[in-house]
Amino acid sequence: MKYVVGGATLAILLLIALLVQGWGECSFSEEYATERVVRTLSKNQDAKYLSSPSFEREDCSYSYLYKSPNSKISYVFTGWGKVNRWDYERD
Repeated sequence: MKYVVGGATLAILLLIALLVQGWGECSFSEEYATERVVRTLSKNQDAKYLSSPSFEREDCSYSYLYKSPNSKISYVFTGWGKVNRWDYERD
């Protein structure tokens, strides 16, 4: 009986730890994030100026830098699936 209670307690603690910490996986792949950011680029922006993503595990986000001869813009694909943009010249 002592081992059953101890095992059940351990299982409950592990389940709580997983729920608090998350499953350790992010919902979106790098390929999907890149595809979404490329679709966000305006028609006059060439995707060849977009950097490779930088992944932030803490919030499951991907950061990109678009740097052409004419502009410098940061894009962040959030862990929630939203693309945010920061234009260094305008903002």
